[in-house]
Formats: sequence, C-alpha cells, structure tokens
Amino acid sequence: KKVIDAGVEESPRALERPSDHVPVFTVFKL
Repeated sequence: KKVIDAGVEESPRALERPSDHVPVFTVFKL
C-alpha cells in the first residue's frame, strides 16, 4: 500500500482511475 499511497500523493488522478494509474506508479516506484 505504501507504493500506491506515494503515487496517489503525486497524482490525485490515481484516485479517479486506480486501475490505470496505480500499476504505472507501482512500476516506476519499484
């Protein structure tokens, strides 16, 4: 969840479409 939270903080849009943004942020964060 930490990875997802970091992505949400950088881009509020992740809350609107987590299915599209979360995986992308996860890849960059990892």
